[in-house]
Amino acid sequence: MAVLLLSIINLTRYEYLSNMIDLFSSEIEVDSQILSLELKNKFYYLKRMDQRFYDDFSIRDYSFGDKNLRVLVLDQNNLVVFDDRKISFGDKIDLNVVSKAKSSFETVSKRAKNKDGAHLLYVVTPIARDDEYIGSIFVIKDITEVMDEVNFIENRVLKVTLPIIIIFGALIFIYFINSLLPIEKITEGVRQVTRGKYDYRIEDVGSHDLDQIVNSFNVMSNRLNEIDEQQSIFISNLSHELKTPITSIKIITESLVNASSTVDKAVLNELLGDICTETERLKDLIDELLYLATLDKKNVSLNLSYQSISKPIKYAMNSLKALANKKNISVDYITIEEIYAEYDYSKMVQVFVNIIGNAIKYNNENGFVKITETQDRNNVEIHVIDNGIGIPKKDMKYIFDRFYRASFSRARDDVGGTGLGSTISRDIIKLHNGDIEISSIEGEGTDIKITFPKRFEV
Repeated sequence: MAVLLLSIINLTRYEYLSNMIDLFSSEIEVDSQILSLELKNKFYYLKRMDQRFYDDFSIRDYSFGDKNLRVLVLDQNNLVVFDDRKISFGDKIDLNVVSKAKSSFETVSKRAKNKDGAHLLYVVTPIARDDEYIGSIFVIKDITEVMDEVNFIENRVLKVTLPIIIIFGALIFIYFINSLLPIEKITEGVRQVTRGKYDYRIEDVGSHDLDQIVNSFNVMSNRLNEIDEQQSIFISNLSHELKTPITSIKIITESLVNASSTVDKAVLNELLGDICTETERLKDLIDELLYLATLDKKNVSLNLSYQSISKPIKYAMNSLKALANKKNISVDYITIEEIYAEYDYSKMVQVFVNIIGNAIKYNNENGFVKITETQDRNNVEIHVIDNGIGIPKKDMKYIFDRFYRASFSRARDDVGGTGLGSTISRDIIKLHNGDIEISSIEGEGTDIKITFPKRFEV
């Protein structure tokens, strides 16, 4: 009986350790998946090692709530480009666990011991973009305390009398079996999300200690599900935008072919003009998609010059004058003093054409658009304010998302455009180390605030 009980204790100890390791790995993997999504859009950092990574990006913003974790980011050659302990920056990590993650494109975890005898858990999550391996997130967790705690409990149990071993061994066994149930639920949740079921949610696991992990998992899966839905909407809208001009051109062309011998010259010119209009619309959409793809590569060069900030604003106002006059909207530029900054003129023109253009398009007849600018010692701040239809509160946090389309109350069929201008404007301002913020009240108007430094710093 004693041998059987010892076997049960050892088995329970092994199962407990295995499941605790699975729990730690699952928790780290959840946070690593969130970080990996962001690094896919910031992967240029993985190709160069400079201080800017530390300045622009905070790993700890992506959960990793356990302060005992050490988080490293490796590039495609296994060189450390980020280390939150700032110890191994630039070193090469040649570990089997990293190689396995790189070759399998799957998260790999492994227990190990360092030279000091500490028990460590390695969890490596690959970062891939367009089926190309671009790096990995390497997380190290010290599990010595967990191992020591388990060993301590085991030794205490072995020292008591056989009746007590029988009684408490049975109780501990039951306790551990019950503890495995919530861990299994979390592991199953991670497995389902990995398979693409982003709407999967973990219900209450009945363990207060695991509530934070469950909440983090549900928040992550909810955000992944939103991104997946936004991408589907984007593809649907894009298909509609491409189909509309192509259909129009097809109908006009068929009409010309069928009536080529009888069509009046004036009608012919009108139909050819319609073809040109639809072709130009199609070209504009493709140009914006290509430009957005260029910005996404994060290696866009800026043609910087130190000049007045009023230049791109006045250019945008002049190019949009006809649109404003059509709706009898006043566009006022209020400036107290000439403000100079270092920026890319052509790209900043595109920002203000998009922002001021939206303020006019989504405004009411006889409305107004007001543009103001201020400065402090280091930064420029520009506001574009309108008294238009505003933005619904539920849309605010998504308005600059790449795959999010504006609410149907701001339907693009009524105002034209491709729906990509806000995303492009946001990305251009980010390239200038700036920020763009939006505040709006539905039915009252919108205020877009743009800030960026006077001097561009690499």
